[in-house]
Amino acid sequence: MNIGHDTGQKDMMVQNVMPQAMEMEVLIANPEATQNEGFTNWVLNDAPYPLPEYMVADIIASWDNRTYRTTLESEIGDHHVNMTQALDQMIALCQADTIGEHTDSLVATWHRLPTKAGRYAEALTHVQRNEFTAAGELISTLDDDFKLSTDDEHEQQRMLDLIAFLQVIHNDGRSDGELTIAEQNALEGIIDGVFDRPANWAQNILCFHYGRCAAPPTGEGSSGHAPILDHKRSTATGNSSHVKVYPNPANQYVTLEHHGIGTVKNALWVISDAQGREIKNFPISSPDGQQLWDVRDVASGAYSVELRNASNSVGSATVVIKP
Repeated sequence: MNIGHDTGQKDMMVQNVMPQAMEMEVLIANPEATQNEGFTNWVLNDAPYPLPEYMVADIIASWDNRTYRTTLESEIGDHHVNMTQALDQMIALCQADTIGEHTDSLVATWHRLPTKAGRYAEALTHVQRNEFTAAGELISTLDDDFKLSTDDEHEQQRMLDLIAFLQVIHNDGRSDGELTIAEQNALEGIIDGVFDRPANWAQNILCFHYGRCAAPPTGEGSSGHAPILDHKRSTATGNSSHVKVYPNPANQYVTLEHHGIGTVKNALWVISDAQGREIKNFPISSPDGQQLWDVRDVASGAYSVELRNASNSVGSATVVIKP
């Protein structure tokens, strides 16, 4: 019998439905619960039916013995480490091959790694093979296998944006080394000032092909101490605290939301295509509000959305229109 939590052990003793010798056996079988801080003191002094000291001593003595549960957890951990190291070695060999990168092997290899990092690497390999639908489906279903935090969800959306962006470029018959200035700015919008996986991959494109390299997220401070990781950096898209554009990517309607822009003077949304040509604008009459942009007849691609007030840029964003 393995209850697994000290709450279960306490409930068992409060109910007093079995002899204390049997209770002791149950507790000895659950060292992960009995080692919780204060538990043995509760059993000895505060439980409705306290155990005698010699039984508590036997429980404490059992902590030095490995249970089946702890042994199994350790073996699973060792297996995962060994598998990950083997996968890393295989991937390194594939990538070092001078004849060509074995993407079939890479996809199959990443697929066997049961981690979020494995799923992202698998999706990126699909993108390398121009299998954008497979990459998007893989990332879209992350929450089927993993519990995603808010940061995980933001990373997931950035990866979907990056996949959609690269798909548009591919469908246009170009590589990621043939981006316009507006499209390079669109990649900056996807990065959005963070240093997660899709943001780093987007930054790699900008740095390798266009020399738009960002400073790393670490650095020596004035104190000379080891640097502290800072996952935010300034973004080239301007002050986006007043601007929210969603959904992104989009294929029917885009909501342009603004707030807190102060006194309104000749304010408007300005939408430009990848060549920097203005294709649409919407006047704004209040400091806070929303504007619906119908994109059903808009060509696929990346578009710059800028909020202007009194001839100044208040904020900007990039939206990807999908077919």
